Amino acid sequence: MNNINSEEVQALHFQLPPLPEQQVIVRRVENLFALADQLEARLTAAQQQVDALTPSLLARAFRGQLVLQDPADEPASTLLERIKAKRMANNPHLAGRSPVRTMALRAKKRPPRQ
Repeated sequence: MNNINSEEVQALHFQLPPLPEQQVIVRRVENLFALADQLEARLTAAQQQVDALTPSLLARAFRGQLVLQDPADEPASTLLERIKAKRMANNPHLAGRSPVRTMALRAKKRPPRQ
């Protein structure tokens, strides 16, 4: 491993811009850091708003308040009853079984995936 001694460092010459130009560079860098801090603060505030909005948005979605409701649409309970009746007509042996239980039974009968 090569070492650098103080004499070698002192022998190096670095070209630096004049002092007024250095001051302009420092001022610009400080302004950019201030801008970055402001952007970070805005991002944090926006993220907090999103975090607060998400639960209320989900609650509205489950209540059906995100879009205008069509009065001609049937209620979900009616749709579920219609699906259940159709299911019973197609598979009478599934009477009284929940869809989750039915899916579990079907999964047991299937051969394992390879």
